Amino acid sequence: MAQRAGNNPHWRTIGALTALTGHVNYLAGYLVGRQQVSQFYSRLDRAYPKQREGIYVSQDNWNIHTHPDVLTALESYSRITPVWLPTYAP
Repeated sequence: MAQRAGNNPHWRTIGALTALTGHVNYLAGYLVGRQQVSQFYSRLDRAYPKQREGIYVSQDNWNIHTHPDVLTALESYSRITPVWLPTYAP
């Protein structure tokens, strides 16, 4: 994690690894919140236009993933299905 002066010294990254190819899609910045998570879903949807069977996204229990704004955005991407990891999953 890169350090930066000020109140928010950490660089954050949200990403997805394609299991079959090893390709990584990501979004990085000093802030990863509701808007960025929703934007990332949009990126994933555009990144796999030929994926007909669905896109499964493993997610931890960070409360932002279940925020009403994020869940509303997720409804716009019918091919994306969240897979919730168990609490305390390594």
